[in-house]
Amino acid sequence: MHTSYTQRPLLEPGWGYFQISRVDTLTKDGKPLVSKKGNPMLKVNLQVTDSRGATEFVTDWIVSDLDWKIANVQEALQITNLYDKQTGRFDIALLQNKCGACSLDIQSSDQYGDSVRIKMYVPMEFIKMLNQEEKVEALPLKTKNDYSPPVPAYVSSQASDNSIDDDIPF
Repeated sequence: MHTSYTQRPLLEPGWGYFQISRVDTLTKDGKPLVSKKGNPMLKVNLQVTDSRGATEFVTDWIVSDLDWKIANVQEALQITNLYDKQTGRFDIALLQNKCGACSLDIQSSDQYGDSVRIKMYVPMEFIKMLNQEEKVEALPLKTKNDYSPPVPAYVSSQASDNSIDDDIPF
């Protein structure tokens, strides 16, 4: 007997909101989660709601060698020290039950079909600006293609005048 079913609709690509429901560092058999390259990683289960109000559980992976993604998550959730390179450990307590905003995308695969993925995490302030229909010219987050290590903000003690830089975007 052949059973057919209709696949439920996927979340709509675009902006959405999430709540982290579970973070795993171990496999089902108790071994540390590692990437194909052997790097430590997290399996993050999120409850995601799209712009239409549809909700779905989505799984994302944060791998220790993806500096751009770690920086993206930290910036969006306003946390620091998610991953300690010296100890090789993630501080999963920083992620538990956190809420935020994200960009959703559909990923197609011959093996798994279509699935929703988190394209990037974004600060809630960015989504609030979009909801207020303010013009946003650039996404204020680092992506895989333009990642550079963070540079500490400071004020030079050698500044000769009290001028204000009008090019600051905030």
